[in-house]
Amino acid sequence: MNVDAPIVGDLRTRQAIGHAIDRDLIQETLYQGLGRATGTYLAGELSADQGVTAPSYDPTAAADLLAEAGWVMGSDGVLVAETVEGMDAGTRFEVEYWTYNDDEARRLAEATQSMLAEVGVKANITPMDKPTYDSQLEAGSQSIILRRYTWDGLDILPWFHDAYYLPYPNYLGVNDEEIDGIWADSEKVPTWEERSDSFRVGHQLLIDRWYPWAPIYQRPVLIFARDTVKDVQIIPLRAGLETYSFVMIDLEE
Repeated sequence: MNVDAPIVGDLRTRQAIGHAIDRDLIQETLYQGLGRATGTYLAGELSADQGVTAPSYDPTAAADLLAEAGWVMGSDGVLVAETVEGMDAGTRFEVEYWTYNDDEARRLAEATQSMLAEVGVKANITPMDKPTYDSQLEAGSQSIILRRYTWDGLDILPWFHDAYYLPYPNYLGVNDEEIDGIWADSEKVPTWEERSDSFRVGHQLLIDRWYPWAPIYQRPVLIFARDTVKDVQIIPLRAGLETYSFVMIDLEE
């Protein structure tokens, strides 16, 4: 959610969108129980994710936050701005909802579109191929997007949210000197544990103060091997570039 877009510029509106998404239902149905429903910004294997809290599915909380932000329900089930900061009174909560032009993204967009509609947000799905999607993000005209990424280390947080990276790849507009200082200070500590602890603080502040993303799902890492491979252990790394390590096995035929 672009924090500079007036329609989602109020933190309470963005938090309401987070409360509108039933992540467990998505994980159980669209992904057949695989992976992990998530509301935070890092892979669950990382200690900087553990203990961090974020908005979870709660349509009542979503409705309350939207009302606090100045939205009222229209006769057609779509919210209308009444006293929303930066919005003309009478403006409907109707936005383009950017997503990728592939089957998985389409199904996920349709599921979340329906959930947003339940709280009065009309999200019009706009599918794009990846080159078009990326160029549009650089242009900065988005309000609500569906985005996926595969980098699963701690450094994804400053990459998407440090003011140094405005306007791209920090295309959601987060600009917070205190949080930027946490990312910078995290690079000066002597141990991985201290780095993770520092990132955990920044992670929670980012959610509490900005909430630019409403995360949905963490994909699993699936490893296939023939039946002669025995007792393989995938070991999560404490912090670094990836949340798993590779185990090399020599087999004698």
